[in-house]
Parts: sequence; C-alpha cells; structure tokens
Amino acid sequence: MRQTDASTSRARGGAWRVSLAFAAGIIVAVALYYRVNRPEPVSAAELLRKATAAAPAPDARRRIRMRTKSRSVVRPAVLPAGYAGGGDRGLELLFAAAHFSWQDPLSARSFAAWREQLPGKEDRVRTADSTYEIRTTTGAGVLREAVLILRAGDLQPVSETLRFADETVEISREDPSAEGRSEIRGGSERPSPAPNSHPPTPIQELRLIAALHAIGADLGEPVQVSRRDGVLVVEAVGLTSTREQQVRDAVSAIPRVIFRVDASEAMPMSAPGGRIAAAAGARSRLEETLGEEGVNRILDASEAVMARVFAIRGLSRRFPQTAEAQLADADRGVLAAIRSEHVIGLRTHVRNLQSALAPLLPKLPAVELPPSTDWQTRAARMFTAAQRVDHLLNRILAGGDDFAQRAPELADALGRLDAEVSAGERP
Repeated sequence: MRQTDASTSRARGGAWRVSLAFAAGIIVAVALYYRVNRPEPVSAAELLRKATAAAPAPDARRRIRMRTKSRSVVRPAVLPAGYAGGGDRGLELLFAAAHFSWQDPLSARSFAAWREQLPGKEDRVRTADSTYEIRTTTGAGVLREAVLILRAGDLQPVSETLRFADETVEISREDPSAEGRSEIRGGSERPSPAPNSHPPTPIQELRLIAALHAIGADLGEPVQVSRRDGVLVVEAVGLTSTREQQVRDAVSAIPRVIFRVDASEAMPMSAPGGRIAAAAGARSRLEETLGEEGVNRILDASEAVMARVFAIRGLSRRFPQTAEAQLADADRGVLAAIRSEHVIGLRTHVRNLQSALAPLLPKLPAVELPPSTDWQTRAARMFTAAQRVDHLLNRILAGGDDFAQRAPELADALGRLDAEVSAGERP
C-alpha cells in the first residue's frame, strides 16, 4: 500500500513538473514572439529621414487642401514658379515667419527642415490605424505645434496640422480633379476678401510696440515694424543670434505678427546708423579744450538723443489722435507710459549733451514755444529741433564749419530742443 502511494505521488509530481515546463515554454515563446514582432521604437528624426528618402518624384497633378478657421483652398501640392494662387498673402507670411516651406508644406522634407532649425522642441511619435503620427511642439517662434501623419506602409504624408499662435492650418491630400475649388466658411461662397481688408487694430499694434519697448528693441536698433497685407511685420537686420532670439521671443505670442530677419529689401532705419564721424582736424581742435573723453561724451550724447526722438516720433506717427481715441483708458495709459519713458530718457541725454558742450557754448537762450494741445504735435516739433542740433554738430565735427562761428547757432538750437523736451514732458 505504501509502495503504491509512493508511486502515485511520484507520478503526480512528474506530471506537475511537466505542466510547469510546458507553461514556462509558452511564456518564453510568447515573450520571444513579442520581442521579435513588436514594432521597435523610432525617433522623429529617424522617421522623417526615412520618409524623406522614400518621397516620390514631384508630380504636377498632386493637390492638397489647406483649411483655416475661415477658408478652405485647393492648390498644387508643390507650387510651381510664378504660381499666382495658393492661399492668401497673410498665411504665406505666417509660413515664412515660421521658416516652414510654403512651396511644399505637406512633405516630410519640409517638416524636418522646420524641426531642425528650432532652438528647443519636444517630439512624440505614435502608431495608430496603420499610420505614424509625429508631433513636434516648441515654445519658440510663431508655429507652436506641428503634427504630421504618415502611412506606415510607404511613409507618404497623409495630413498635417500646423498650430500657429493665432491660427490653425489643416493640410490634407486632395483628389487632383479638385483643382481650383475653394470655399469661405460661415456663409455662402463668395470671393475671398482682400488681404488688407482687416488691418491690424491700434491695440494690436500697441501690444507689439510695448513688447519691443520692454526689451529696448524700439530704441536705435535696426528693427522696423510695418503693416502689410493685414499683419504686422517686424523686420531686423544685423542682429546677433542672441538678440535675434530675444526679439523673436518678445513678439511670437502676439497675434498677426510676423518676424523676419535679414530682409532682402532695403529697410529704412528708425535711428541714425552710427555715431557722428568727427574729422581728425576738428576733433583735435575740440580735444585741446575738452579732451578725448569730452569729445566722446558729445558723440555718445548726440547719438542717444537721436535714438530717443526717433522713437517718440515713431509713436506719434503710429498713434495719431484718431488711433489713440480707439484705445481703452488702460491702453492709453500704456502708450503714455512708453512715451514718458522715452521723454525722460531724452531729457537726460539732452542735459548730458549740454554739459559736454558747456565749455564751448554761450548761455542757452530762453525760448518761448507756440501752444500745442496734443503730444503728437509736440513730438513732431521735438524731432525737428533735435534734427537741427544733429545737423549743426555733424557740420562742425566733420570739419566743414568752424566751431566758434557756429557756437551761437548751436546754443540757440540746444535751447529750443531743451524747451521742446520740457513741453513734451507734459501729458
């Protein structure tokens, strides 16, 4: 009996060990299967590289649809040279500001080129429904997020979503027969409004100027703001990479603003391009009285004066009385604060210029000014007075005029500028 029990026990133990081994084999087989067959994680950069390499040759028949919150337009996937359509000019400027190809927007190559130039970004890649989704987000520039959908089989782009600061553009493949179709959302089909039918409002422009003022980019730097095709364009030349990024960051969150660097067109400067050049002979004569440091004080103060008056005049031209009247009380306060800071800075620079020239000038005359009721008129007169001082200093320091002969005229010009600045300090 005991022998039988022992045999039964050994048999059961052997069966149990077989079952365990079988189960372990199944687990190992499943693990090996998933290890072999599961999709390997892929980076956005690698996936875009493969998709770019797999891109077919250009086909003039291919079409894409571009949708915004107000429009839907069908256009060639790759714009040929001289193509007159392709969406409104404002949208094209947005793409240019983001450094994203307007000519070929729905492509892995264009997506990769935009992604690679970003100073900071976050990528996410996921697979779903036989597609890859590449999502890149960034805090830099006007394009905050881009999502590209690729077919898993051949890595061809299916659709794309571009989220700008104040606009979202959806792009998808379209039937080639759809060429020329367009629609306006929210109403019956009608011609697209002119690009400049909705120009930026004074409050939008004020927010941009305030952002530039906060980083000192409205003062003597090669940064120009203009209105074009319903958007505000900030153009800059000759900035360091660090300064360029500061300006880009300052304006990127403001709707309907585009930032361009190294514009190909000649850009008018908002202030003199450099300090007054003093001729050797004129400088040596001045240095006999003032010393080298004294001459440099004149040059520095004059340059700073002109930077301030250019900024003040720019405000007066951007915000005439009709535009200022459209601002809310709080916004008028912001405008007044910017102007006040410039006038206070101008006062300091004018006093520095007077102090630097004091050993060479007679006493400044008292000047009576005509009454004025608005700061815009006073800003224009202030600019004219500063220009006269700058012109006289240029002639003297360039060696064209004798300082002693021009001293009374320069004193008169400085006296008038001093009076205009005092008037400009009033609300």
